[in-house]
Formats: sequence, C-alpha cells, structure tokens
Amino acid sequence: MEAYEENFKEYQILKTYSRRISVPIGMLKKFSDRFLRAHLICLHRDGSPLSEITEYLVSFYDIAITPQQLRKILQLTGGETWEAAASSYREHRNVKKHEAIISALGR
Repeated sequence: MEAYEENFKEYQILKTYSRRISVPIGMLKKFSDRFLRAHLICLHRDGSPLSEITEYLVSFYDIAITPQQLRKILQLTGGETWEAAASSYREHRNVKKHEAIISALGR
C-alpha cells in the first residue's frame, strides 16, 4: 500500500509542476531521473544548444520535447545549477560570435 501512496504523492507534485510550466505530467515523469537532468544541464553548460539536446533525447531516450519545454523543466528542477549552465552557455555563444567576427576581419 505504501508504494501506491508514494506514487500518488509524486503525482500530486508533478501535477503542480505540470500546471506551472505547461508540460504534461507524463513528460515530467520521464525526467524524474536526477542524473539524466544533471547530464542535460552539463551538456548545455558545455555549449550544446537546447535544440541539439532535444534531438539527443528523441534519438536515445524516445522523449519528444521542444527546446522551450526542456528549458522550463530544467529551470524548475535545476535551480542555481541551471542558472549557472545557462550563463555559461551564453558566454560560450558570445565567444563563438567573437571568434567568427575576428576570423572574418582577418581575411
């Protein structure tokens, strides 16, 4: 009986999150693995755009999600870790833009 009660408590938590970020409960359930979420945040921090990460999720985990939905999920569950990853990604993108400009000017 305890397993059913735990499932129902998890459902109630996911239902609240689902309403807050407009993502189906079933989708949130697929992201219940803390290590998977940490891996995705790490990929983003290291320069992978969310669109590339969503393609990875479809290919290897059969999870079809939009980049916007993924961002909302990771923001909600990642907290400060997500903020640091998003900041690092923005810095990575800025460096790439500057490198492209410098390369174009060098020609």
